[in-house]
Amino acid sequence: KFVVQFAGSIGYVFNYEVVLDTAKLLTKYADIVFQIVGDGIFKEEFMKKAKDNGINNIYFYPLQPIELVPDVYSACNVEIIPLRKAVIGVGVPSKAPLVMACRRVIINSLEDSPYSRLFFENNIGISVSYNDSKALAESILKLYNDLELYKIMSTNAYEFAKNNYSSSICVEKFNTILENALKN
Repeated sequence: KFVVQFAGSIGYVFNYEVVLDTAKLLTKYADIVFQIVGDGIFKEEFMKKAKDNGINNIYFYPLQPIELVPDVYSACNVEIIPLRKAVIGVGVPSKAPLVMACRRVIINSLEDSPYSRLFFENNIGISVSYNDSKALAESILKLYNDLELYKIMSTNAYEFAKNNYSSSICVEKFNTILENALKN
């Protein structure tokens, strides 16, 4: 199976509608499955809409303990981060560095931002518009059909995480910020 996963909170910022529409577009691909790992205020509604619409390529699992998070991310081919409009600005979703460290490719579904452009500029994943299920499906198929591209992006993502988000790098950045603040 080619596993497209979302792991995390199924809450206010999570755009489950785009996931439903994307899964529906990909139902003819029996070996592409969606794995939703997590809980939240919209999980029951999400599950009900999937069932009511006959979408049977989405599998739901409960939130896993924190010590299993790297194992969860490693259990997929692609991690999707589908966000609603006006959620992302200049930040980075907390899961992104760990997903990259697990050598997994992220496909973001969100509005244009420095974070979304980061993926194209560094060839570490894909970002599409927050409500474009067709573009999200096409991005999944692009990686599904081109394993060489997938390998390049997953390796680039790992290296990017190591060079930008590792604890040694972040501690150094934070120390620089503190030193500059003390000087001023």
